[in-house]
Amino acid sequence: MISTKITDNFLDSLFNEFEFLVENPHSFQVKYKNTRVRCLKQFPFGVHYLIQENSIEILAIIHTSKNPKTWLKSK
Repeated sequence: MISTKITDNFLDSLFNEFEFLVENPHSFQVKYKNTRVRCLKQFPFGVHYLIQENSIEILAIIHTSKNPKTWLKSK
């Protein structure tokens, strides 16, 4: 059974990172193909995103043990 507390904590952490990215989109270096990655503090996931003219495009939320190149091939 999945704990709702863990799920709630994950979503809180994720939305906090989204808020941070809105305020500080250039805080992280480009990792690949103009994509930046912000890692969640409490969970082993990275938010992969692009900075557009007036927006931030979230490409994926990937577990840190996964290779993003594999994800890009399946896209």
